[in-house]
Amino acid sequence: MSRILLLLLFLSASSAALCADEAEEEGSLLGPKTVYHPLDPPFVVNLKGSGKHYLRANIQVMAKGEDVIEDVKKHQALIRHELILLLSEQELGGIASPDGREHLRQDALQVIQDALRTTTGRPGIKGVYFTNFVTQ
Repeated sequence: MSRILLLLLFLSASSAALCADEAEEEGSLLGPKTVYHPLDPPFVVNLKGSGKHYLRANIQVMAKGEDVIEDVKKHQALIRHELILLLSEQELGGIASPDGREHLRQDALQVIQDALRTTTGRPGIKGVYFTNFVTQ
């Protein structure tokens, strides 16, 4: 009886490992892999208003698949230009709160998706994240 249980356990484990290998070979059942990419160098812009304040932000994008990241790299000049325009239109009071920064993050996502949609025909990225955000 114990031999039968061991055999069944072995077959079950082997079958699960085989299915996992097949899923990995086919590109995963969950779809393309999530990839993060930094937009380097950091963004440094003067904030709208008095001219005495500035923003320094490190930004990363999140995409499903390396092909989207390749599009981001290919069109990085356009993406950075659009983000600089967006960031430099911000006022210190508007981005001082967590809600203000979240709103800016959503706007940045839209700006990047629009730029990619214009150049590649698809929005590409799924998320934008500030990995460093300093105002002065």
